[in-house]
Formats: sequence, structure tokens, C-alpha cells
Amino acid sequence: LADLMEEHQEELATIESIDSGAVYTLALKTHVGMSIQTLRYFAGWCDKIQGKTIPINQARPNRNLTFTKKEPLG
Repeated sequence: LADLMEEHQEELATIESIDSGAVYTLALKTHVGMSIQTLRYFAGWCDKIQGKTIPINQARPNRNLTFTKKEPLG
């Protein structure tokens, strides 16, 4: 999505400036540009947040286990 937005950033900035009344350069550098950067930043985290498998009963290690799931708060 970020690559597609970057490819059409001038068109998106024009639409944004018409829609919101923002100056074109502000729409280009801030509204569209920072949206592209934000998408790339958060897309980079998709493969970095992981849970861990933790055995909870030594008597039956193949049947009982738990995992840690990290979820954002707020």
C-alpha cells in the first residue's frame, strides 16, 4: 500500500488539498508523506511481534502448554 501511495503521491496530495483545504505542499509532505512512512513503520513490525510457547506441566509436556500473546493496550 505504501508503494502504491508513493507512486501516486502527487495525485493523493491534490485530492487531499481539495478535500481538506490544506496547502498542496503540506498535503504532499505531511498528510501523504507521513502516511506512507507510518504504513511502512507499522508494516515492519508484523514479523517482529511474537508469542512464546511455555510448557506448564512437566508430567504431560505433549498435552499441556500455554503461550504468551502480546496485544497493544489503549
